[in-house]
Amino acid sequence: MNLRKSKEDLKKLSHQKKEEEERIDRNEKEIEDLKKSISRSKKRIAVNQNEIGVLSKRKQELDEDYDAASKRMNLLSFEYFDVAKENIKKHYDESDKCPVCSKVYQKDAQDQKCTLECGHTACFQCLAIMVDYAEAHREEFHEDGFYACAQCRARCPKCQEIFSQRDIIQLYD
Repeated sequence: MNLRKSKEDLKKLSHQKKEEEERIDRNEKEIEDLKKSISRSKKRIAVNQNEIGVLSKRKQELDEDYDAASKRMNLLSFEYFDVAKENIKKHYDESDKCPVCSKVYQKDAQDQKCTLECGHTACFQCLAIMVDYAEAHREEFHEDGFYACAQCRARCPKCQEIFSQRDIIQLYD
């Protein structure tokens, strides 16, 4: 009986040994697979770290470009506003003067700013002189529009005639 039991025990142990060896082989294979996976992961990490370095450098370059462009834009904005202020000042200075006699408009009767229906302006005195001259020399110039607006040469937009005293609109009353 002992021999039989020993044979059975040996068979059992032999079977267990075989199972353990198979388990060890599986574990060793799994360890090899994990080592390969770790190696691939390390390579990916190295590549990613390299890309991070390249991207960080590129980000820094772009930040510097952005800062430079922002400073340039601010400088250009100031230059633009300086030019715009000069243009406004120039226009204001020019719009404060009669384009015919170049006198600065005043609020008194003769030097006050007046406009025609075409939108152009001159002082009352200059427009009155033009009207008086046109009335005095009407036969010489017929209806060629010479006595129209001094700036755009437009006739009265309502009747297409030369402008008269009644067409002068005083802006300061």
